[in-house]
Amino acid sequence: MRAILAVMKVELLRHLTTPAFYLLLFFLSLISGYFLLVLIRGFIELTLQFGANPEAVNLHFHERIIAPLILSIENLFLLVIPLVTMRSIAGERSQGSFELIASSGLRPWQYILGKTFAMDVLVILLILPVAVQGLLLKFNAEQGSAFDTPGFILSLIGLFLLGRSFAGVGLAISAMTRSPTLAAGATFFLLLLAWVLASAGGGTGLLAQILPEISPLTRLENFAIGRFVVADLLFFLVVMIASFVLATRAVDAHRWQG
Repeated sequence: MRAILAVMKVELLRHLTTPAFYLLLFFLSLISGYFLLVLIRGFIELTLQFGANPEAVNLHFHERIIAPLILSIENLFLLVIPLVTMRSIAGERSQGSFELIASSGLRPWQYILGKTFAMDVLVILLILPVAVQGLLLKFNAEQGSAFDTPGFILSLIGLFLLGRSFAGVGLAISAMTRSPTLAAGATFFLLLLAWVLASAGGGTGLLAQILPEISPLTRLENFAIGRFVVADLLFFLVVMIASFVLATRAVDAHRWQG
C-alpha cells in the first residue's frame, strides 16, 4: 500500500505544483460559470413568461438549471481530461524516469493503481467548481423553488464517474506511447467518438437505438436529472476496469521490453 500511495503522491505533486492544472481548473470554472448564468437567465425569463400560471410550480432548479449544466460540463471534459492524463505515463517514458520505476520492483498494477487514485483526486478537483456553484444556487434560491439536493448530489456523482472513465481511458492511452502530445490527441479523438455515438440517437433504425447506449455521455443523462440507474453505474465501472487492465498490460509490456 505504501508503494501505491507513493505513486499517487508523486502524480498529484506533478499536477498540483505546476500552473497547467490550475489554468485548466480556471478555464473549467469560467466556462461553467458562464453556462450557469445563461441557464439562470433563461430560467428567470421562463418563470416570468408563466407568471401566475399553475404550471410554473413545476419549474424548479434541477430540471432547468442543474441538469443542463451537468450535461454542458461533459463536453468540457472531452477537452480537459486528455490534457490532464497526457503526461501521466507517457511523460515519464519520454523523460526516462519510467525505466527507473520499472526496475524498482514496483508491480505494474500497483503503479497504475497509484495513478488511478491520483486521477480520482484530480477529477474531484475539476468538478469542485460545479459543486460550489450548485451550493451557492441552493443557498440563494427562494423557498418553494424545489431545489433537489439528493438529485444534485447524484448528478455530481455521475459527473465524477464520467470524468474518471475518461481519465481511465487517457491513462491507458498514455501507457501505450512515449509522446504526451500523441497521448493527448489519441485520447481526445477516442473520447470524441463517445460524442459521435451519443449523437447517433437522432436517426432511425436499430443502430440509432444501440449506438447511443454504448456512449458514456448518454449514460450520464440519468444521473444529470437525478435518476439512479444500475445499468449506468455498471457501464462506468466496466469502462474503468477495462481501462485499468489495458493500462496495466501496457506498462507490463514496456517493462519487459526495457
